[in-house]
Amino acid sequence: TREDKIDAAIEAFRRSKFKIPGRQKIHVSSRWGFTRFAKEDYEKWTATGRMKEDGVGCKWMAGHGPLSRFMRNVIASPGDRPQ
Repeated sequence: TREDKIDAAIEAFRRSKFKIPGRQKIHVSSRWGFTRFAKEDYEKWTATGRMKEDGVGCKWMAGHGPLSRFMRNVIASPGDRPQ
């Protein structure tokens, strides 16, 4: 869930324990969505251009390799395409 909806999600899981047998565990992740990056790192690297959104996940822009590959990834990123 999003950051602003965490309290509502926790309350919904708390109420569900009366209807669903067994134990429901609540875990708030330190990661950004379904990526392997921490929330602070994701925001920092996105602002500096080292990471680009790529659908559900994200693409890490490494500092190695030819400049043509880097420019191809920058141009082809889905967030930069006109609607």
